[in-house]
Amino acid sequence: MIYVPIIAISAIALGLLIWFLLRRMKRDKPILSIVLMRSTPRRLTDADARGIFRRALKAEVELHPIPMPDGHTTGFAAVIPNLPPLALIDSHVPYWGPDESIADYQQLEHPQAREAYRSHTAWCAVDLMGDYPADAQLSEKLLRLIARVAAELHDENVTLLMLRDTDQLALPDEKTEAMLKEGRLAELFADDSLVRPLIHVSADDQAINAAMAEARTRVPELLSAFQRQGPKADPPVMFKARFVTSENTHEYTWCRMTGSEATHLVGITENVASSPGVPQKGETVRVALDDIVDWAYFTPNGKAQGFFVERIINPGVKNVLTT
Repeated sequence: MIYVPIIAISAIALGLLIWFLLRRMKRDKPILSIVLMRSTPRRLTDADARGIFRRALKAEVELHPIPMPDGHTTGFAAVIPNLPPLALIDSHVPYWGPDESIADYQQLEHPQAREAYRSHTAWCAVDLMGDYPADAQLSEKLLRLIARVAAELHDENVTLLMLRDTDQLALPDEKTEAMLKEGRLAELFADDSLVRPLIHVSADDQAINAAMAEARTRVPELLSAFQRQGPKADPPVMFKARFVTSENTHEYTWCRMTGSEATHLVGITENVASSPGVPQKGETVRVALDDIVDWAYFTPNGKAQGFFVERIINPGVKNVLTT
């Protein structure tokens, strides 16, 4: 598809304003965008924006200011020959808008991701302006282009990155800028634990308590499966353990099973702990059988046995269960 550069300045201004308003509305279509949440505002000037696009695209671009009605945001649109325009946004307020709930992100399981979203004060983004590409190859090409521009926005004040069309998150480190420049987005946004939600369950939930009791009663089935499949099974044999936090509450963590004893299971934690006093991801734990609340293993045909509690709190898991 060939994109013809817009000539009329008034048409550009109107189109950009409409795009901005649509961007802030709750959407039923994805937006191709990389968002960088920040601890401090960036405060880009016209010259800054031109330099960012020049370095990222190795060429001068036709740049237009985006009229932002909120009074807290600066935007620039880069018109690129034969491609849809890209928008560079620099906002001096938190990312969520009037139609977005901060509560959704306060419930993230990963403490660093949760804190980064909670405490950020500003954000920058690089957006594709226009409809989401239907062609997968074009979408990938444009996303790599967006990532190169986003790399120019990355600095020590970036606390969290979001791939907007999939809502995947990434915590920045010393490799982030290089990954953006090289288009290694699958690697950058690979950590699914960053988007796992905290699930709160009432202590007197009868269905959950019954499922936990069934899981404990049927632990011999888990032990038999582990004896057959061993610690290197793929997918692994798993159990979910109850841990007491330093605040004397409970947190529940999935563990990859590595061994068993007469009264305990041994495993490696797979979840990032969100409460003090709970073993962190990757730690080896010994869990009493009374503190096993769920378990799962997979049969050779790819179906799962177990998931007693998980099938209640996560209906999607039913798709992998053995009938």
